[in-house]
Amino acid sequence: MTHAYLGDEAFSDLARGYIAAHPSDKRNARWFSRYLPEFARTTAPFSEHREVAELAALEKALADAFDGPDTAPVSLEELAAIPPEDWVNLVFTPQPAATRLRFKTNAADIWTALNGEDSPPEPAQLPEPQTILVWRQDLMSRFRPLGPEEAMMWAEAAKGVRFGVLCEMVATSPARTKRSSARRPISRPGSKRARSPVSALTVPSPIW
Repeated sequence: MTHAYLGDEAFSDLARGYIAAHPSDKRNARWFSRYLPEFARTTAPFSEHREVAELAALEKALADAFDGPDTAPVSLEELAAIPPEDWVNLVFTPQPAATRLRFKTNAADIWTALNGEDSPPEPAQLPEPQTILVWRQDLMSRFRPLGPEEAMMWAEAAKGVRFGVLCEMVATSPARTKRSSARRPISRPGSKRARSPVSALTVPSPIW
């Protein structure tokens, strides 16, 4: 997608500069471009367009996920068989082929548009950095953005934090508190304050 985004001429300039800076040192051509994201990030004129390095990083992460070790993710049936009282002490292990990227631009949206053969959006800096999760499911590499709470849970779970503690962290996170306050109705004199709805933790596609 980096090639599709830059076009033939600019991508050729990128490739020639990269080859000069990083001559091949492996027999397998698969690994030749492993330094391309860093090269694009630090080498003008590409370093002036951060989305280029992030597109290259996403492509590399997708390729690495595809070549990553095979592991069977935990199934919904296995999760359902865990006694409720044991959930608080569960520790999840991330899938070895999964990785996280931190983007400051809308490179993920650009990649998605190009992959669908649509015109990409104009490059833009994001108000806040975005965490992108990349993993392999079956025989296909995938990615999706993580919300702030998801990104926090993933980072902490990868450190071995127990599920019960993760739930407490989400319940008291600034983003959750802010949303709950915004939803809370104003109490009138003599009325009872409505209780906030119980939030459910959803499990996306198996990524563990």
